[in-house]
Amino acid sequence: MIRLWELKASAFSIIKKIDHDIPPLFQKRLTDLGIVAGENITCLQRPPFGAPRTYMVGSCVLSLDEEIASHVHIEEKV
Repeated sequence: MIRLWELKASAFSIIKKIDHDIPPLFQKRLTDLGIVAGENITCLQRPPFGAPRTYMVGSCVLSLDEEIASHVHIEEKV
């Protein structure tokens, strides 16, 4: 398992879990956005210099910064 923040651009993966130590408000927001165990997620963009990355979950496109994306564990698919 790796963290979502490590996912390469255009790479596809499956969400495995979200850390329990993330603040509850962020957990709820991630769930509302479709970031739940078992969902497919793709990294669309990895801008330079640590800027937020863009991901697609289902038909939703969202941007996450490292502080949040590092709490999401994934299994990268080839």
